[in-house]
Amino acid sequence: MNINFIKKILNQEIYDVGRTSDMCWFIFGSKHDREKDVFYSLHLQCPWRIRKGNTIVLSNLDIYELPSEVLATDKEWDDTKRNLFDEKAESFLKSGGKKVDSVFITEMNDLAIFLSDSSIIECFVNDLKYECWRFFKKGDKQHLVVTGAGIEK
Repeated sequence: MNINFIKKILNQEIYDVGRTSDMCWFIFGSKHDREKDVFYSLHLQCPWRIRKGNTIVLSNLDIYELPSEVLATDKEWDDTKRNLFDEKAESFLKSGGKKVDSVFITEMNDLAIFLSDSSIIECFVNDLKYECWRFFKKGDKQHLVVTGAGIEK
């Protein structure tokens, strides 16, 4: 699959962000497409962050931090909806108005997604063997899978 397949998200909005354990996912689509159950998904298993200017809004390391009102003895970081990532992701989505303006991919397949609210999703490929990020359209069997060694065939 061609790396440019990810450009299908241009002009699409982010309408969900979440995680399963330490894998993060972003869901892209438009309201019209959502009603038809058509959307795109980006799964991240590498270092990543969302920044706006010089402020980090959300990152993969937030997954391992407990929210401020929870004592470390109360819960573990992997409990659903009980870590800093979950709180920040909810806040990020609530601010709304996030459409994809452009997508940039480096020669190492690092990924930058520029959003209409001036924030940027940045993903950094960091492993030769294992999957770093994956992009696909819901229902399609073919996925764009990126490792440090390149695009999986």
